[in-house]
Amino acid sequence: MAQDGQNGQDGTSPIGFLIIWKGGLSSAPASPQQGWAYYNTSQKKSYIWDGGSWQILAQDGADGSGSGNSGVSSSGKIAIYKNGSEISVYEIPTIDAGVSASVEFEIRNIGSSVLYLTGDPVVELLYTNVNAITSRGITIDTSQTLTTIQPGSSTIFTVNYTPQGGDTKTYCSILIRSSDASKAPFYFYIYRSARAPVMGIALNVNSTSYQAILYYYSLYLADPGTYSVYGNYMFDTVNFGNVVTGSSVNTTSITISNVYGTMITTLNLTGTPPIQISGPDADCFSVVQPSVSSLAPSTTNSTAQITFTPLTPGVKTATITIPNNTVEAPNFSFTVTGTGLPVPVPGLNFTMTVDGTTYTEYPSGNLHFTSANFGSSPISRIKASSITIRNSGGGTTGSTLKLTGNPAIQVSGPDADCFTVIQPSSINISANSSTSASIRFAPTSTGTKTATITMPNNSPDGPDFSFTVTGTGTAAVPMMYISLAVNSNTYTEYPYQYAQSPSGSYTFSAVNFGDTDLGESITASLIIRNNAENNTGAVFNLTGSPPIQISGSGASSFSVIQPQVVSLAGDSNTSARIIFTPVSSGQKTATVTIPNNSPEKPDFSFTVTGDVITYPTYPVLPWPKVYDGNLGSDGITCSLTDSQGNLYFIGYGYNLVSSSSYYDWWIKKFDSNGNEILSGWDKKISTNSTSSSSSYDQPRYAIIDGANNIVISDNNYTIKFAPDGTEVYRLNTGGTLYVDNANNVFVVKSSSITKYNSAGTQAWTKSYGGTLKIDSANGILVYSGSSLRYLTSTGTESWTKTVTGFTINDAVIDSSNNIYIAGYGTDLVNVASGQDVWLKKYNSAGTEITTGWDKKIDWGYNTGEYARQIFTYSSYIFVTGYGSNLYSVGSGGDGWIKQYTLDGQELSTWNKILDTDSEVNLLKIDTGGNLYFNSGSSTSAIIRKYSITNVLLNTIQYNRYFTFTSQYGYTSSSRYVSSPVLMFDLSGNLYVAGYSSSSIMTSSSGYDWVIRKFDSAGVEQ
Repeated sequence: MAQDGQNGQDGTSPIGFLIIWKGGLSSAPASPQQGWAYYNTSQKKSYIWDGGSWQILAQDGADGSGSGNSGVSSSGKIAIYKNGSEISVYEIPTIDAGVSASVEFEIRNIGSSVLYLTGDPVVELLYTNVNAITSRGITIDTSQTLTTIQPGSSTIFTVNYTPQGGDTKTYCSILIRSSDASKAPFYFYIYRSARAPVMGIALNVNSTSYQAILYYYSLYLADPGTYSVYGNYMFDTVNFGNVVTGSSVNTTSITISNVYGTMITTLNLTGTPPIQISGPDADCFSVVQPSVSSLAPSTTNSTAQITFTPLTPGVKTATITIPNNTVEAPNFSFTVTGTGLPVPVPGLNFTMTVDGTTYTEYPSGNLHFTSANFGSSPISRIKASSITIRNSGGGTTGSTLKLTGNPAIQVSGPDADCFTVIQPSSINISANSSTSASIRFAPTSTGTKTATITMPNNSPDGPDFSFTVTGTGTAAVPMMYISLAVNSNTYTEYPYQYAQSPSGSYTFSAVNFGDTDLGESITASLIIRNNAENNTGAVFNLTGSPPIQISGSGASSFSVIQPQVVSLAGDSNTSARIIFTPVSSGQKTATVTIPNNSPEKPDFSFTVTGDVITYPTYPVLPWPKVYDGNLGSDGITCSLTDSQGNLYFIGYGYNLVSSSSYYDWWIKKFDSNGNEILSGWDKKISTNSTSSSSSYDQPRYAIIDGANNIVISDNNYTIKFAPDGTEVYRLNTGGTLYVDNANNVFVVKSSSITKYNSAGTQAWTKSYGGTLKIDSANGILVYSGSSLRYLTSTGTESWTKTVTGFTINDAVIDSSNNIYIAGYGTDLVNVASGQDVWLKKYNSAGTEITTGWDKKIDWGYNTGEYARQIFTYSSYIFVTGYGSNLYSVGSGGDGWIKQYTLDGQELSTWNKILDTDSEVNLLKIDTGGNLYFNSGSSTSAIIRKYSITNVLLNTIQYNRYFTFTSQYGYTSSSRYVSSPVLMFDLSGNLYVAGYSSSSIMTSSSGYDWVIRKFDSAGVEQ
């Protein structure tokens, strides 16, 4: 016989997590997680992982040798049955939270001997904190459980449970101690689940968010009846802040949701109404009730809104209750609070300044005035006050100061006709804002004048604000007004104007006539006026002899055309002129005096100055060549070289022809050695001296014909010069220039093309514009946008077509008069290729040749890919263009060059991609068939010279920045050539021409011409 073994030592389970049973193992499982438990079959002990170490949960008792019942054979075997089947884990059917249910389990002896249940209690929950479990609704009923079970027999125990809302999946371990040594102790596991809604609430007010999710932390809360929220989301007070009484603040919206989806039932808002308000200040809060009162799990939200509208000033408090069917918080509630502020009122602040005295009405600041004195003023002369009306009330709502009168400021009393009001610009003045007005005193007769000013308003301080104004009229006097205009500047002497407009004083003491040539004149127009009223003002007399007098060292350079009238009644005027005609070089200064009988300035005088333009004589300079026209903006826009190697640089200067000619043409010619040819050249031409606009007198286009004639145009004029500088013709039209093989010239505007013969006679014109290409028979291709036209030399239109979807950037005509166009289209290669390169070919009749052509090229990026130039040389077609990251990933914008045979075969020799960060453009093809391509940035450029077989022969790289010392000793450093024009001469030298980034000839010469020269090796000369 054997005796009962000693009970094993109970283990302890950490509180705050569920137990996950891992079964019987010979050693501890790897990578344990908090709550894992297992039975160690070699140690006969059960362990649980508390997050840091394995703790003993239970251990087997030792075998005994006693007698009696305890000595029974150990062959009794324990098993748990449910519904006729043996189980080790059982999941209790899911029910609604708060509902009670029971489940009966069968303990069966499947051995051949008696089985004894030795525990006390017979069946127990394996947790130290048993109360926490039972209070969460789990109990074991062993009232019908036997402790001795015969072989093949069984007994029962019952698990009673009332799940809570948070128990979506709860695990429990049940311990049964028995005489079955192979299962000592014996563990049985159950799961239970509950269906319960979990209410989430979120709202926002005054940029503050409030959130709550009503849900238990876990199975082991010390106070299970406490609902805190999942993730510590919880609030009990919502503060609406400060609100002006009678105004409202809303929650942006209240969102009520049934948060979780697993094993959760419908959330019902059970109140009537769903959201209820109670408390001492419930009338200050209102609710827009939820849109939905029944919410399925995780699929539906319901929105509502709470509005706070304080009825009186002070702190307001109420309680919001939202009854619902959650277990945790069926009467969820929170406090709402806010503070009502008093309604702000407008405050009157009126200030008026007149005759050096300021009067202030500020009732809340205890500042008052009842009368204002304008002092004395001659009859009909105006003395003005400056008035500021300010709303000194606080706040922004309901505090507008309103001027309620009509008009806003009113004048009454015996002498109201002597006072006038410039009314305020606004009669509604918001808090802390102001408006301005003026009261003017203009006496109609001598003596004291009195009136009353009234300004009704809505302020509580002074709603009927009024005061008395007084002033004294004195005898009438003349009112001097002088206006002088010269060089687009106007000088005004109006000495009593300060009384009318305190913000400005219309007086002057010096007049600058500017610069002019010796012997040239600049005239100033002078108006002298008596501004007094015709009926009441005194006569204004010019008392000098002569009326306008000139004195000083430079008086001989100024002359006067005297006024014909020297005695002016009120409201009348006379005119005169002052003329500056310098008689020698240098600045001239004189004093002009106009004696008169006005009380303010009876000896009125001012200084006049003028200067003589000095045109510097420039010595022959080494390269770079620098020129300054006339201390203004000068620049080069075009350059040409003729068949003799002569160089032409064309641009503009400021006031080259006269002191008021503004922008003028400037044309210089040099021989092949760089010596300037002055005979017939160094031309300075004013085509429109009446306008200072930069759109006039700036030549923008230049060509050279087969006879070395030079044709130049701006937007409005075209001039042709013979090689010796003789003007051949001048046309009153301008635009882009083209020339054909017969030296006919085409002038193209945006909406017209006009052809002129070599003598300048118009041959024909068309009412459309575009870019021209001219073939060997003088036929003309015109292209613009997506359209093509072909004209004969007589202007007859041979054919026209629109290339749908094609943007044409360039075109070329080969020796057989076939036409090639280059540009781009969209999604040509596939539906997502974006902007792609497009090349097409047509014969001279306009029929498209698709064999070998109609080329569509996608470099792999969907933006910025296009062909820029297309040109022909020998029997080849070359195309240049631009794309993104063609050279390498991250290389940015890259240029490319391709070569084709005339029948469209691409030659791999010229499939060239250059890391340029810019387009690649052809500059020229020399007599040896070498090609020069330009690319670069805003600060430097590279010109590459290639043979026709794509051998790189030379590279010219120039930096735009340079240092130059002028013949005057002025050194300008780090200047650069702006808007450079590039040109090669017949020897392969490169010229970079434009204008300097700032003064270079002198410290104040403005933009200056710059021409830099680089030899064929790129060395600057």
